[in-house]
Amino acid sequence: MKKIRYWYSSLPLSSKITLLMALLITLLAGSFSLFSISFFNQAYSHETEQIARQRLELFAENLDRDLLAINNQIIETSTMPLFVRTIQRALEVPSKDLETLVNFQQFFKRIADSSPLIHSVHVITKDDILYSPYEQTSRTLGNDLSYPSLSHLQKVTLLPGGQNPFAPSRKSVPIVVALNLLGTSSYLELTSNLAADVFLIILLDEQALLEKINSPGSAFFSYTNTLLFQGVPLLPEAPESDSAMIRFATPTQINGLELMMSIAKRSYKPLVAFMIIITIITALLVTGGGSVLISRISRHITSPFSAMTKMVKEMETGSYEFDIKPRYADETGTLIEGMNSMYHTIIQQMRQIKEEEQQKYRYLSQMLTEQINPHFIYNTLEIINMEVINGRQENASDMIATFAAFLRHTLNQGEDTTTLAQELEHCRKYLSIMNTRLGLQILIFDDIAPHLELFEIPKSILLPLVENAIRHGFETSSMQAQTVEHPSITITAKQKEDRYSIGVIDNGTKGIDIEQAYKALNEKSAQSGHIGLNNVLNRLKLYFDDVEAHVSSIPGYRNAITFTFSIDPDRGAPSGIAALAE
Repeated sequence: MKKIRYWYSSLPLSSKITLLMALLITLLAGSFSLFSISFFNQAYSHETEQIARQRLELFAENLDRDLLAINNQIIETSTMPLFVRTIQRALEVPSKDLETLVNFQQFFKRIADSSPLIHSVHVITKDDILYSPYEQTSRTLGNDLSYPSLSHLQKVTLLPGGQNPFAPSRKSVPIVVALNLLGTSSYLELTSNLAADVFLIILLDEQALLEKINSPGSAFFSYTNTLLFQGVPLLPEAPESDSAMIRFATPTQINGLELMMSIAKRSYKPLVAFMIIITIITALLVTGGGSVLISRISRHITSPFSAMTKMVKEMETGSYEFDIKPRYADETGTLIEGMNSMYHTIIQQMRQIKEEEQQKYRYLSQMLTEQINPHFIYNTLEIINMEVINGRQENASDMIATFAAFLRHTLNQGEDTTTLAQELEHCRKYLSIMNTRLGLQILIFDDIAPHLELFEIPKSILLPLVENAIRHGFETSSMQAQTVEHPSITITAKQKEDRYSIGVIDNGTKGIDIEQAYKALNEKSAQSGHIGLNNVLNRLKLYFDDVEAHVSSIPGYRNAITFTFSIDPDRGAPSGIAALAE
C-alpha cells in the first residue's frame, strides 16, 4: 500500500486529471442511458398520438351515421308533397292555423325519430311564425331563433350550443336548414343566395351529443371531444389552456363540421410517467454515488492547490509564518517550494523598500519645513531690530521671549507633527509678534470642533496662512493702522463624514486675489505674493489623501483659505512620519 501511495504521489498532475476524466466518462455512459429513455419516451408519445387519432376517427364515423340518418330523413321529408303543401300554406296564411300545425307535427316526429340525438324539430317562416311541437315560449334563450336573426343563413348551418328555448332545463345545438320553394312547383331546395322562405330547425340534445362523441373513455389518457363548425366551437371545450392540451381534428359528413379531440398533457402517457420516475430514481442514485466519489477524488487531487491557496491568502494578510511543506514530489510540490522562496524574497524586499520610503518621507518633510523657518526667522529678527533701534527695549524683550517660545515649539524634540491645539497656540505667539511690529490689535479666534483639538497635523502648517492673512488683509504699504474696527483672524477645523478641513479666515479690507492665490498653489516660489501656499499644499499631501484647496474673498468681511482632505483608512491619522512608513 505504501508503494502505491508513493507511486500515486509521484504521478504528474496530468495523470491525476486523466483518472478524473475516466470517472467522468463513466458518468457519460449513464447519461447515454437517460438518452435512451428519452428516445423511448418520444416513440411512445408518437404511438399514443396515433391511437388517439384512430379513436377520433371512430367517433367521427359513429357521429356521421347519425348525421347521415338525419340528413336522409330531411331529404325524404322535403320531397313529400304534403310537406311542401304545408310549407306553402304556412307562407300564405298570415297567422298560425290549426291544420298547418297538425300537418307539421307528423313531419316533426318523422325527423325526430331518425336519431336519438334530436331533441325537437321546428319551422320558422319568413313572416317569423314559429311552428313547434311545444307551446309558444321565448325564442331568445341560448340562441335567438327568430327569422330576422337567422335570415342571413344559407343551406345547412350549425349554431353554438346554448340553453334550449323550448326546454330551459336542457341545452341544445341547433341545425338550421334554409329552404326555398322552387317557383310554383311542388319542390323545395336548399337556399344558396336568396333569403330563405322557411327555416327547418333541428335541436340536437347537447348531453346526448357529448355522450355520443366521448364514450367510451380511454384508460391511457384523458380527453374531451367537441364539434367545430367553420372553426367555431359548438360544444364546451376543455378548460385547460392550449399549452396544456394536445389537439387533433377530423372532418365529418357535413361540410364545415369537424370533430376535435383535446388530450390533457397531465394525464397523458402513464407508462412514460412511470419510466420517468424510474429514470429519476436511477439518476439520483448515480448522481449521489458519483458525487461522493468525485468529491473524494477531487479533494485528494486538488489538496496541493488548496494548500497553495491558503498560502496566498496568508501572504496577503501578512499572517504567513511557517513554510508549508509539499506532500508530493510532483509539479505541485515544486510550486509550493517556489512560492515559499518567492515569499521570503518579497518580504525582504518590502522591508528594504519600507526603510527607503521612511527615509524619503523624513527628508522631504524636513526640507519643506525648513523652507518656512528661515522666512519666519528673518521677519521676526527684523521686527526685534526695529524695536531696539526705536528704543522700545521692553517691547523687544517681550518679542524675544515670545520668539523663543515660538522656536521652542518649532524645534520641539524634532517632531514632524503637532496637535491642532498646539498649532493654534503657536499661531497666537506669531500674531503677538506681528501685532507688536505693526502696532495692530488683530484678534485671533478659533472655530475648532472639540473632538479635533488633539487631531495631529504637520507642524507649522497654519503659520503661512496666518502670515498671508496679515499681509493681504491688514498690512498696508504705508504701515497705516487697520482700516476695520475689529480686525480678526479665525482658525477653523471641521469634519463632515470622512472629509476634514482646516483653514484661516480674516476680515481684512485688502482681500485675496483669488486668481493669484490659485496660481501660488501650483508654484514653488513666492513670486505671486502669497507666501508658502504651495509649501502648505505639498506638506498636507505627504500626510493625507485627496487634498483640495478652496479660496474665497469678500474684502472687509470674510477672506478664507481652506484645505480639505481625507485620511487613508489603512494609514489612519498621522502621528509623525514614522507612522506613515508603518
